Order: sequence, then structure tokens, then C-alpha cells
Amino acid sequence: MGQGGKVMLTRRHFLQISTLTALTLPVWRCWGANATGPSPFELVEQWYAQPADWVPNHPGLPIVHFRHALAYDPLNAKLQRSGWRMQWQGQPFAKPYFHSQAHVLHVVTAGTGVMQTGGDKGKQVQLRQGDLLFLPAGTGQQLLSADPRFQTQAWYPEKQSWDVCRSALSTSAQCRQSATTLSAASRKMMQAFGTQFLTT
Repeated sequence: MGQGGKVMLTRRHFLQISTLTALTLPVWRCWGANATGPSPFELVEQWYAQPADWVPNHPGLPIVHFRHALAYDPLNAKLQRSGWRMQWQGQPFAKPYFHSQAHVLHVVTAGTGVMQTGGDKGKQVQLRQGDLLFLPAGTGQQLLSADPRFQTQAWYPEKQSWDVCRSALSTSAQCRQSATTLSAASRKMMQAFGTQFLTT
């Protein structure tokens, strides 16, 4: 306390306050971003794939790799509320393929594996239990390697029908593929977990 009842801020006090602020500011930011609770997903990476040989990939939607951070979070219920339905489970094909008019969300339920995305020269993704891999319509996919326990659940938007393509699409079919959209509910769910979309 200084003369006349004024508070004197010494250099030592200033440094202490600055240090405390630096330590607590990230916590405040996290609390503000997660005021309703921690996010159940961690965004590992997202990227856009260019057309590659006979694999069209998607011109407007990214490939997204998530990690399910909370074991107790009811993932299936969240996906169903956002309009997704699980249609098969097992291991993806070991030969390259894509879906022409359906997005797919692979949910890894056991083991570890490596998937090739976007065609022969695309990106390889290391997957483990709890990971989710979103592949928009037209995205090349192939299981390169996996341990014997590796399993995924394949979830698709409820109004989209999936197929298996292993050759180039006709011009009209490629127009339909590139126009395959993502519902507002699915976008909202993915944006909440950090996905950045270039188009609306």
C-alpha cells in the first residue's frame, strides 16, 4: 500500500500477475468453448483430395479423421440423430474402390489398420479403436494393412444408397457424384468437432 491509500504495483507483482494470466487464459478459453461439457471428438486432420486417375474424389467436401475422445459418450445415438445409419461392419475392401453417390463414416471399433484414401497417390491414414474416418462420395478407399482384430462400422446418410465402384464414372454419373451433398444436421455435427468446410 502506498501513500494516500494507493496500491503500488511493483515489478515483482506485475510479473506474478502476468504469469498467472498466461497460465489460466488457455483454461478459460477451453471452458468457454466447452461450456456445455467436453467435446466427444478430437479433430486429428482434414484435407481435400484431387481427382486421381479413375478415382474422382469429391470437389467440395473434405476427408476428415476424428478421434472419439470420450469412451462413455453415446456415439451411435449422436450419429442416428444426425441422420446416419450403420449398414455393415467388418473390414473394408483390400482393393481400391469408392462409393459414387454416398458418403461413408468408418467407425473403428477394434484393432488398428492403415487405409489409403484418395487413390494410389493419396494419403495413408493410421487408424485405431475409437477413430472415425469421414469419406465423401467419390473418395478412393482401400485397406492396406490391419491386425486380425481390426473392425469398422460403416455408417451412411439414411437417404443415400452406397455402391462399390472400381473404374471411372461416365460424365453424367460423375456430375451426380460431385453433387452429392451433406445434410445440415451432419454439417452441424462435424463443425462442432472442428471440421472446416469450404462450401455451404
